[in-house]
Amino acid sequence: MLLDFWFSRCGPCLESFPDLIKLYNRTDRSKLEILGISIDDKRSIELWKHTIVNNNIPWINWLDPDYSISYRTFSIELYPTKVLLDRNRRIIKINPENVEIENIISNK
Repeated sequence: MLLDFWFSRCGPCLESFPDLIKLYNRTDRSKLEILGISIDDKRSIELWKHTIVNNNIPWINWLDPDYSISYRTFSIELYPTKVLLDRNRRIIKINPENVEIENIISNK
């Protein structure tokens, strides 16, 4: 599982979507799922929804306006941040490159 922490006004977050979508589309779901977790605040819900639709993001996205997952659980302060988890939900790597993700999941 890859957790992708982002928000709608984050330029680098938006720039990362095309390559991440390519990785997602060429990877079997039994090997890789992605969960987007956005810290957009409640006033930005429409922008958040628009960003998901406009960028054709195919994976599930959660809204985390209180930082309960991003900061309180994972201590994330910089965006985007990607966290690769194994099947037991242990952290394998933080901010892996897409090629690293492919190498890791192909060895499983």
